[in-house]
Amino acid sequence: MMICPFTLLAQVNVAGMWTGIDLEKKVFNDLKINLSPELRIENNFNGGESFFIDSSIDYQLREWLSTAVHYRFILKEDLTDLSSRHRYFLDLNFKYPVRRLDLKYRARLQQQYKDIYSSGDGFTPKSALRNKFATEYEINRRFSISASYEFWLPINNDKTVVNHQRVSPGISHTLTRRSKIDLNYVIDIDREGKIPVNTYITAIGYKYSLDR
Repeated sequence: MMICPFTLLAQVNVAGMWTGIDLEKKVFNDLKINLSPELRIENNFNGGESFFIDSSIDYQLREWLSTAVHYRFILKEDLTDLSSRHRYFLDLNFKYPVRRLDLKYRARLQQQYKDIYSSGDGFTPKSALRNKFATEYEINRRFSISASYEFWLPINNDKTVVNHQRVSPGISHTLTRRSKIDLNYVIDIDREGKIPVNTYITAIGYKYSLDR
């Protein structure tokens, strides 16, 4: 396995913005459902937009351990056409609190189908194991800061090489008992294509709990 956060290759640097809403509802004490629409604008705001809706079921196994299954439907602009993707996730989440600091790790098994009925390999899934390490520190009841690092390991590939990485510092502000806003700066390092692409993203998210 090779991890190369900084590679001396010809590459493209672009900017983008992600905006999304996360709606959460508890079904039982240990079970909740989420619905998250999101718009992502990349390529220096000159096209390449994508819109997706992510739905998930999360189950709390222990205080420090949870699991989740997701389905995400994606519409992405590819040149002049719209491309559709169906993406499935299986997550295993660990959290270790140390006073005001939370140490987190997420293992995510990802499988994606692209343009199922219009592509010759549309029924062939593209799979990866995503590993995300994160920390979050509670400054006070209203504010917290965080930082994360994530890398992708392709599964159905001849080489087990990290081809996608993401670094993201951020800050969260609790607005009410049921809502908060997140602001992150994401550095997305994509080595899947022939030309490496680094995308520098401003991400804004609004989270709202439907529980009373």
